[in-house]
Amino acid sequence: MNAQETVSRSFLTEPRFNFFKKTILIYNEYLNTNDGSYNTTNLRILYPLGNKALNFRFDLPIITTNSPDFTGQTGLGDIDLSIAYIPQMNEKTGIAFRGKINIPTATENAFGTGKWVFISTAFLGHYWDTQKQWFSITSLEQQFSFAGKKTRTPVNTTIFENDIYYSFQKNWVGTTAIIRYNFELQGWQNSIAVEYGRKLTPSFNVYIHPSVAIGSKKYYNNGVEIGFFLFF
Repeated sequence: MNAQETVSRSFLTEPRFNFFKKTILIYNEYLNTNDGSYNTTNLRILYPLGNKALNFRFDLPIITTNSPDFTGQTGLGDIDLSIAYIPQMNEKTGIAFRGKINIPTATENAFGTGKWVFISTAFLGHYWDTQKQWFSITSLEQQFSFAGKKTRTPVNTTIFENDIYYSFQKNWVGTTAIIRYNFELQGWQNSIAVEYGRKLTPSFNVYIHPSVAIGSKKYYNNGVEIGFFLFF
């Protein structure tokens, strides 16, 4: 019991990386691209399993696009299902692994990949101070398609992400740097972002997350994500 209590206060308990409580997250992401804009409203449900070292996640995206071919159209995007597992933990450092399936449920080509995609991710999290105000999480992810429409472009992308958070009182601020290489397009799709969040109550949090894309084959120019999540 003591070991489980230690785990529940440690790795992946920071905002947006909570694997130990039942969580409902709703966010809205706006992306500006060369072909128009895309707006995604996503419902994410996280549910801990067993002794809470396992976590199930479900994502349901609704997408609205404003482009020459799909002006003002709204529809379902690709649904995601994932399982995360945390095999190692101590007071300051932990590792986790996640397997995710991207299901081609999009109602329009512009709303999804048209492919079944498997996404494997490894995480390393660390608290940098004894007060646990500074927290970093590094992840390495590989996405590849294994089935789907033959007319759609295969998915083969590697993503290396670094997040740093600082929490103070009821607030947190953070930075994100993503190095992303798309092997199918043979180009970089990197991005950087900042984040500010606030705990309105112990179980209700809000955040804003603006970002800018960088790279030869970037899939958007700039964007902003605003969301709130509830722990229970």
